[in-house]
Amino acid sequence: MRTKGSEIFPVALILLALIAVLYIFGIDRFGLFDVDEAIFAQASSEILEKNDWISLTYNDVPRYHKPHFIYWLQALSMQNFGIDAFAARLPSAIAGFLTILVFFLSVEVMTKNVRYATMAAAILGLNISFLVITQAATADMLMNFFSLSIAMAVLANLYAKQYSVMTLVICGMLVAGGILAKGPVVGIAPALAFLAVAIFRLDEIGYVFRAVNPFVIVPVAAVVLAPWLYALYDAGIFMDFFREFLGVHNVARFADGFGNTQSSSPLYYVWVVLIGFFPWSLLIPGAFFWILPDFIHRLRSTKAMDALPAIGLIWFVGYVVFFSFSHTKLAHYILPGYAGAALLLAGRLDALPRNKLVGVNMVWTVPVIALVSLVFFLFKWVPSAILNQGALADFVAMLSKSFNFEWPVTDIQLLNIMSQNVHIGIVPIMVGAIMLVGVTAGFVLMTNGYRQGVVMTGAAMWMALFLIKFDVVPTVYAYQQQPLANLATKLKEEYKEGDQVYYMSLHQPSLRFISRIPFKAVDAPGIILADYSKAPNTWVATEEDKVWEFEDGLAGAATIEKTCEAGYCLLRIQK
Repeated sequence: MRTKGSEIFPVALILLALIAVLYIFGIDRFGLFDVDEAIFAQASSEILEKNDWISLTYNDVPRYHKPHFIYWLQALSMQNFGIDAFAARLPSAIAGFLTILVFFLSVEVMTKNVRYATMAAAILGLNISFLVITQAATADMLMNFFSLSIAMAVLANLYAKQYSVMTLVICGMLVAGGILAKGPVVGIAPALAFLAVAIFRLDEIGYVFRAVNPFVIVPVAAVVLAPWLYALYDAGIFMDFFREFLGVHNVARFADGFGNTQSSSPLYYVWVVLIGFFPWSLLIPGAFFWILPDFIHRLRSTKAMDALPAIGLIWFVGYVVFFSFSHTKLAHYILPGYAGAALLLAGRLDALPRNKLVGVNMVWTVPVIALVSLVFFLFKWVPSAILNQGALADFVAMLSKSFNFEWPVTDIQLLNIMSQNVHIGIVPIMVGAIMLVGVTAGFVLMTNGYRQGVVMTGAAMWMALFLIKFDVVPTVYAYQQQPLANLATKLKEEYKEGDQVYYMSLHQPSLRFISRIPFKAVDAPGIILADYSKAPNTWVATEEDKVWEFEDGLAGAATIEKTCEAGYCLLRIQK
């Protein structure tokens, strides 16, 4: 039996193939970024160094920030492919592709609508946020895979004509995997999806409960987690691990924060969605007003095709609202909520052409598309503008007077980084042109009722994201990380057994990962100046504006060899 939209099944296969290429091909095009990527990768490499898969460490110090799954996967990858950026990122890239694959298959099986499933997969997979996290050697994409998979398993059981106990068993295993990936946060998306159904189908609450039976899911999850929990207990770190992981990195992050939030504004995630979920974010207001008239009716429907867009709205909005109350706000926290937005938007676009987009949308969407494109058009001149040089700097200075923000830039380290002679070619301009022309044309077609606009927008975003990954991000790496990589390579090549290594007022884990040499962290030169004579060589990684503290402190009592790049310095002190 041919399902609705099955004539575009080849398009779905092409989409999945292109997403696999985008996510997995060239993940080592650039090295690891500080801070999170390098810390995760280094902790994973220490599993292999120590042959200890339970007592995780970073620089030989216990690390209990996250559960073990991502570290295990990265360590296995490194064991097979080498200790480098490719191996560190491979688990995230594969998890990203599997997320899109599971999403597409689940939606298609539930709705029997290939077209809807394909559009939902394209929306979820072709945006800036999703690409960034698939390329990051962190736990976030792995957690997102489990979070989405649990939610889709829950929904599949709810909308099946006969719910399956096996689906519940699989769901329990996925819950265990999600907890091992990042902890209880994995349950937020499934809980929102379940509540969206349960609240509006109270007349079928018995069926709803049995379809998501916790008396099956929880025991299965407990059985799967039991060996890990016992291993923590046997290693003597059970209480220490959960005290730091749950107490500090879950409860304290949400309730109190501890200095690493990117914003305190309650509207922070509005801007994150606008940019991170671009260009699909521009369709959200219209989709909201489209679904509002029959929102309750859809949630009460037993047909997945009717219900999923409405469930998606609750899933997405609930996720954004929940983390808007968190004292620690980071852009990637709401990534699992984008699947809900994809369900909503795909439902809206599947209603084309019988229900056209409101033409007035173009009045505000085109300027936003143009503004995002302008960022890439001007990318080549950003370094000189930060250095307060050129016409762009003059324009920003004019804006600073109108909008009352500080200009010019005074951060010495940033100015040192931007002073490097890094070649920036024409590719960012190509990205801007692709977005401006391709995305705008796609939106025009969608506004006029043509589903082909979705294909054009998706194709434009794939090309833009591909160029961003292969040229724009490597350029950012050349500015931000390459100087540190060069210093780490020098340390690795010239370090001799018995030397001491210190990082002073510098938190750049990429130095540790690339050099492979343990270090002692200090905030002031006192300990170093007191102990430098105890080793043949004392190496110090610090910022250039702190070098004088060693030159004055030693006052000719020792030889200092200084290698500096972009405001970072590696000192070799010899007695």
